[in-house]
Amino acid sequence: MHQTLINLVESHEEYLAQIADLEDHLIEKQDELEDLHEEFADAVMGEAESIINKIKHCEQLIDFAKSDIRQAKKFAGEAADLLQYMEQHTDNYEQVGSWRLPIDFIHDDDFEDHVQELVRDLHGEIESWIVIDWESTASNIKYDYTLITIEGEEYWFQ
Repeated sequence: MHQTLINLVESHEEYLAQIADLEDHLIEKQDELEDLHEEFADAVMGEAESIINKIKHCEQLIDFAKSDIRQAKKFAGEAADLLQYMEQHTDNYEQVGSWRLPIDFIHDDDFEDHVQELVRDLHGEIESWIVIDWESTASNIKYDYTLITIEGEEYWFQ
């Protein structure tokens, strides 16, 4: 009987050791599950943030498009007003291609000559010994003009 009691105690100790091993294994698996859950949650949150950022970007693009549409409508209205004005004041216009333009429209190729005439009109004839960089001067004055393209040709006007 003593041997049976010893066997029973040893069996009980083995059983407790197995339970301890199973508890350790269960804790390990629970930790792995928590890690997977955390990784999944991070992935879902990252994907959600990415989707939210894409939606915000799309909203910005829509706002830009709306702004472009408003500007295009405004420009179309201004162009219509300009055409109406041009039609009402045909005496002050010259023919350029199929367009009738105000006389003060300056072809891009003639702009430097226009600047020279402008300077002479304002200051009189320039002495021959004075050297002016007309190309740079014309480039600087262009900031006061608007460029328009008509039938592939560029014109400057104020």
